[in-house]
Amino acid sequence: MTDEERQKRIAEFLAKEASEPELWWYISFADETGFLGVTIIRARGMATAVRLSHALGANPGGQTLSHALDFCVPPPDAIHGKLVKDKKMIDRLCKEWVRAHDAAKASN
Repeated sequence: MTDEERQKRIAEFLAKEASEPELWWYISFADETGFLGVTIIRARGMATAVRLSHALGANPGGQTLSHALDFCVPPPDAIHGKLVKDKKMIDRLCKEWVRAHDAAKASN
């Protein structure tokens, strides 16, 4: 695939995502050396979330594994749009986020 073909394919994919609802995207990064970190981005799709992670400087490269989360509250500032490499910190921040989401849902 040429670069022009790749760019066209990406543009088509992003156009399709534009009509999707905004969700929180948990994106984990790894390469041949191992785990590189995690960020959480608000976007309309996975490709848009990965592009935003680049724009925010929260994408170290490598491969991504992502999952959309329909949470009603934003994630903690320390992981929102920032690359976090410490696994214990990621675990703590995500647990904090889940608790906030669960509390918000329970109060509605």
